[in-house]
Amino acid sequence: MDTRSHEPYWLLKNGILETFPSLQKPIICDALIVGAGVTGALMAYQLCKEGYRVALVDKRDLAFGSTSATTALLQYEIDEPLKTLSKKMGESPAHAAYKEGVVAIRKLEKIVKDLNIQCGYARKKSVYLAHSESDVGWMKDEFEARDTIGLPVKWLSKNEIEEKYEIISEGGIESSVGASIDAFRLAYELVSYCQKKFQLQVYDHTEITTITYQEDRQHTAHVYNDMTITFTHLIYATGYEARIPTRKKVVDLISTYAIATEPIPNLPQSFKDAIFWDTQRPHLYIRSTDDHRLLVGGGDEKFKNAVRRDRLLEKKEGLLYRQFKSLCP
Repeated sequence: MDTRSHEPYWLLKNGILETFPSLQKPIICDALIVGAGVTGALMAYQLCKEGYRVALVDKRDLAFGSTSATTALLQYEIDEPLKTLSKKMGESPAHAAYKEGVVAIRKLEKIVKDLNIQCGYARKKSVYLAHSESDVGWMKDEFEARDTIGLPVKWLSKNEIEEKYEIISEGGIESSVGASIDAFRLAYELVSYCQKKFQLQVYDHTEITTITYQEDRQHTAHVYNDMTITFTHLIYATGYEARIPTRKKVVDLISTYAIATEPIPNLPQSFKDAIFWDTQRPHLYIRSTDDHRLLVGGGDEKFKNAVRRDRLLEKKEGLLYRQFKSLCP
């Protein structure tokens, strides 16, 4: 699957940071991770730390899938509001899901600091904006739900948002736990660290064609060039292509779009301090980068195919610009 268009921002910004060989000989490992994006890199780091012999493979170059195109806003919030999530799955698991999001951001920050990874990580406030007056009522209920379970939130009125952030909104929820990052560089840095520290085996341009499972748990992955990987545990970290190995429809894919500005020398401090997302459907989200650009994303469409997605790029660019301008005149 072609998961992204041809000019993703992080790839253009960073270039190919390191190259890896394709698999040219049979290997043995405890854990085989398929997919060398940021998820695969984080999984490799965790398993290596726990003493597993790990192999990481990808059919592309490292982090060339959706990791190179993500806007990488780090939020504990998920797309489903806490109030409605509680109705769907019960209060206890919904509360746990939101609280675990806070834990995840703090864990990621610790990894970045402990390993001194230069990936533009920055703590940010996360501001959830009410797009219309009709959104204010349920958003205040959402604020109360989060506040009740101890999440670090504050309600901001329309005037407070305009004064503090120079954004036009009907009100919103400000959360003190949020961040932004360069996930592309993070993936490379983690993999490089694991190679040096734990002898992580990394192979790109290595596509697995079939897998043979054995009762003794010494399973075999077969690679396109007749090489093999013998493993005990298998982890798919293939992101939006996860439905391919499962052979079942587990998700409805969408295309989402993003634009990046030129560097803005006088970028307001408020845009450096916070990330923003808006209740309009589809969501509009905004963040800054460490070189003072703005990334604006949204314009979601049902995914049909990559050709149709890319034909919409110019149209979506205009849409995102207009939406941003309405928030920040």
